[in-house]
Amino acid sequence: MRESRRNMKMYEIAQQLDATRQTAYQIRRSMIRNLAWDMYEDEVRKGLSA
Repeated sequence: MRESRRNMKMYEIAQQLDATRQTAYQIRRSMIRNLAWDMYEDEVRKGLSA
């Protein structure tokens, strides 16, 4: 049930972007990857300043 809602949401996002669901998933993965790197860099900076 949860997976089908997620798929539907990605479908809606893809429609709004005028893109395929696959492209929307690629954008999502890229955003998550960038967020992870930003969080990692913040932790490294905190460690260096301590």
